[in-house]
Order: sequence, then structure tokens, then C-alpha cells
Amino acid sequence: MKKYVEKWMTVCFIMALILSLGFSPVSAANVTSNTKKAGCVDVTLYEHANYEGEWRHYGCVDSEGYYSLGWWDNEVSSIIINDFNGAGTNCIRVYENQHYGGKSTVFCGEVPYVGDAWNDDIESMRME
Repeated sequence: MKKYVEKWMTVCFIMALILSLGFSPVSAANVTSNTKKAGCVDVTLYEHANYEGEWRHYGCVDSEGYYSLGWWDNEVSSIIINDFNGAGTNCIRVYENQHYGGKSTVFCGEVPYVGDAWNDDIESMRME
């Protein structure tokens, strides 16, 4: 009987410690569900400034994004971004390297030219 009481006391102590630090299954689930933004944005990338040349449409870019633009790596000069599916934003964060690496910046709405620093230098993106 003493063995069970000692185990019970240990479990109670650990649970009290965990709860006192703010960790609980409920709060952890809430944090996890709120970190991923709802919805997605509709993105069209263009080969040249002012929405000219070849283009590629990404119908639903969410917070997971695209870790690589594939054939479109380093081909983007202009962008159109629209709120889609209740995202509440029309912005994306673009990265100079695949897998969200290197420098990054945010573009919103209609971007007729990404600027000299980003022209043909985008390799991945995600909803901002």
C-alpha cells in the first residue's frame, strides 16, 4: 500500500509542477491551433515587371507555403496577391533561398515590380 501512495504522491507532484508552469493539454492545444493562420492567399507570379511574360498561379498559399517554387525559382519580377478563403490578409513573405532560407521580405496586394533587390531572386514563399 505504501508503494502505491508514494507513486500517487509523485504523480500529483509532477502534475502540480507542470500545471504551475502553465503547461496543460488544453493550453498547449490552443497555442498549437492558433499558430497556423486560417485560410490562404491567392498568388500569381509573373516573369517580368508590370505583370508581363509567363506567369504561374498558386491557388492557395497558406502559412505552410511553398518551400520551393520549382521551375519558378529566381524568375519572379511582379506579383498579385489576393485574400482567398478567409485569410484576412493579402500578404506573402518571400525568401531568397529554398526552404524559407536567407533574407526575406513581405509583399502585399499588387506588386508591379518587386524591386532590383528581389528581381529574379525569390525561391520560396508563405502567407504572412
